[in-house]
Amino acid sequence: MNTTNTDNRTTDYCLGFLKEILGKEPILLNQPFAQGPYPEYAVQLPTEPPIILAVHNKNTIATRTQALHIANQLKVYGHNPTEYLICAQWIAETAAEEFRKAGICYVDAVGNLYLARRPKLLIDIRGRRPEAKIRPAPGRIVEAGGLKVCHLLLTKPDMLEQPLRVIAEQAGVALGTAHIVMRELVAARLVLLGPGNKRRFGNVEEMIDAFVRGYANKLRPACFIKRYRHKKTHPADILEDFKKRLAGTNARWALTGGIAGNQMTHFIAPNTITVFADRQAAQLLQEGPMLPDRNGNVTLLDFFADTAIAGFTDVAAPMATPLLIYAELLDEGGPREAEAAEMILEKYIMPGVGLERRPI
Repeated sequence: MNTTNTDNRTTDYCLGFLKEILGKEPILLNQPFAQGPYPEYAVQLPTEPPIILAVHNKNTIATRTQALHIANQLKVYGHNPTEYLICAQWIAETAAEEFRKAGICYVDAVGNLYLARRPKLLIDIRGRRPEAKIRPAPGRIVEAGGLKVCHLLLTKPDMLEQPLRVIAEQAGVALGTAHIVMRELVAARLVLLGPGNKRRFGNVEEMIDAFVRGYANKLRPACFIKRYRHKKTHPADILEDFKKRLAGTNARWALTGGIAGNQMTHFIAPNTITVFADRQAAQLLQEGPMLPDRNGNVTLLDFFADTAIAGFTDVAAPMATPLLIYAELLDEGGPREAEAAEMILEKYIMPGVGLERRPI
């Protein structure tokens, strides 16, 4: 069973709680369940008839974004998410709600539980919180600078072979930050060192998990400039105004979120527009027909590095990388946004880091 000590402890707590509820010991099958995005194994629940679920271990699932991303990865790998049991130290109610919507079973070490095999089985225990406050994961990986480094490596895997000085410059972080983050990535086995200290991805799926989790909590707030109300209401009209305003300048900018997702999938019809903008672009856009409004239809985010922009050539405007667009769509959080995000994960992100869909 390929799990860490923390994974084993989490599984032990969760299965112990299942035993209390079901009255019999669940059977942990010491064999892989199926090809998938995580090193999984199976558990047989003592129900009538027995239920076998793939176990997916996590530490803490604190946001709905994490839950949406987990469901997306499972679906992209060709699995039925309802055949999984998420085991975690704690699952926040906002995340648990998304799992229930998707029909995904879960249990945490605090005592929250959802098992559904309708019409004969439905166990739903919710609202339990840890006695001690859950602290965020330690280290620089999940801070804004670390997430910028992860973004660079995930969108430009060849950068793994570059000196740290180049990685720092391309990611838009200090050299010291790049040193610390790379050391933590290696310690976490997200990056592996080979002969001659040559780097390669270790657990790339977990690195994507870390980026998605950290984007909403750390990177996006660090990049947030302000929200505005444009006098035009349709995003396409706002975009045309932006293109005219920035034409002929050296300003760096890129669409993200719903409007970018629509360019890539033609699946959603956003009513807002979110843009990464450098200092020049932000100033020029702020001089336009917009007023600050916390509920406005335009959001400006800091264009933190040139690598935030993708090399799409068949779109109407500069676009952020698929990874940034994916994370922003999950943060926006509507059902259509989540479906568009799943399409982007499968078509653009996984192949880019050497992963392919693996149907059962």
